[in-house]
Amino acid sequence: MENSIHINPYYSFIYDDSLKQVTPECVVINQLPVIFADRQNREATVPFDIFSAVFFMVSRYEEYFDYRKDRYGRFLEKYSFTGQHGLTKTPLVDRWCFYLKQVIATRCNIQLPATAYKVTYTFDIDVAYAFRGRSLLRNILSLGKDFTRLNFRNVLTKLRFATGNIPDPFDTYDFIAKTGDIDKKFFFLLAGKKQHFNHNLSPASPALKKLIKKIAQDNDTGIHPSYYTPADKVLLAQEINTLGEITNQPVTISRQHYLRLAFPCTYQNLADCGIEHDYSLMYAEQPGFRAGTAYSYPFFNVAANKATQLMIHPACVMDSMFRDDLKLPASESIAVYQLLLEAIKQYGGNMICIWHNDLLALRTKTNDPLNFRKIYIDFLESL
Repeated sequence: MENSIHINPYYSFIYDDSLKQVTPECVVINQLPVIFADRQNREATVPFDIFSAVFFMVSRYEEYFDYRKDRYGRFLEKYSFTGQHGLTKTPLVDRWCFYLKQVIATRCNIQLPATAYKVTYTFDIDVAYAFRGRSLLRNILSLGKDFTRLNFRNVLTKLRFATGNIPDPFDTYDFIAKTGDIDKKFFFLLAGKKQHFNHNLSPASPALKKLIKKIAQDNDTGIHPSYYTPADKVLLAQEINTLGEITNQPVTISRQHYLRLAFPCTYQNLADCGIEHDYSLMYAEQPGFRAGTAYSYPFFNVAANKATQLMIHPACVMDSMFRDDLKLPASESIAVYQLLLEAIKQYGGNMICIWHNDLLALRTKTNDPLNFRKIYIDFLESL
């Protein structure tokens, strides 16, 4: 039929309910990188099984199998399908869907609407304050450690804060509130006790409680499940309940501390604990699109072959990756934000950026290589 569109299914993948490891071949057809290509008819209107391809990407199918992990137990971008083919910075799924829309529009002689996009700033509060809310003993011990390490700059900063001459360096919340009319969401780390990887104030701290209540009055506020929660659903539930008691609101949004994700258990545990929206899906060490998309979508548990009500909201860039992994100064990092934004403008979706309150601390030198406050402001102004 003249207006019909035929897509040949990739039978060995899409119709198999069992989990079988798949390493799809990447081919380029008409300048479009695709997987599950139609080998019999590459001149077809849709020369690849787009439904299998999209499912492979957004389900994170490749992460259901044994893989090489980093020291935090995370799936690494360089071992992923998109990482192996240099496609992580491309919203590949969104390109495929845009291609299909163009085919339909051409065949059916219809006008495509303009793509819509937005930008969301999200904030991980791993360490709410540098000094405020700490006990006198803890501050004394901290000063002693700085003295033994001859770190007199830290000693001076702490003494100046103690005497009221400077604000807490990590108290950047008024700055965040005043910058830009943009969608903002906050995620608080509420580990029950201080542990390695969990360094925030105690959830019982009056200073932390006061901050959370203030933020929650005007912003979406969610849980930042602590480092050890991916293997402990009871601990996860406790932290969610603690935040709910502080805000006196239901807790429905989350993002994993250190972006630690394991499929399918992490997302299934979040869904079982009442979380409805998660913002963890991103590589911690590389900017880009882990699932190939900037659009939100429901989590599907491939192992159980079951859909859930949990919505996944993929992020694409985080301030700390430029400091810890890419070793890029702020002056060069802004170009990455602009590159990702241009891709999202073209295909639509939500550019979700991850920031940390401590990295937005005011730095006295504008040419400081870690001046992420400047990136924050410059990128907002470019919008």
